[in-house]
Amino acid sequence: MLLAVALFSFGSMNAQRQNQGGRPRMSVEQQVATLKKELNLTDEQTTKVTALYTEFQKQRTAATAENRDSMRAASQKLEKDVQALLTEEQKALYTKMQEQRKAARGGGKTGTKNK
Repeated sequence: MLLAVALFSFGSMNAQRQNQGGRPRMSVEQQVATLKKELNLTDEQTTKVTALYTEFQKQRTAATAENRDSMRAASQKLEKDVQALLTEEQKALYTKMQEQRKAARGGGKTGTKNK
């Protein structure tokens, strides 16, 4: 009986994650590990990028539907701050990665509001 409850709970949590964007979000550690591998980040860059993503994650967690504009601004700031740490070659790779992610999400459209 306890096992059945545990399995049901896990299934519900997983379904909720799926409903929040189609797939679970990567953790900060996973995101930074991907960037480190793909962009060949130095240890110093990795430390700084980790701090940036950690701060962004805190802002994302605190965000609600009413403040999507502030989240959009925070996301743009994150992109700018990360790119400021990268070499020109890394910037080009990072931009390509971001474009691929945006395409995988359906063009990056997150709301019905047009700007």
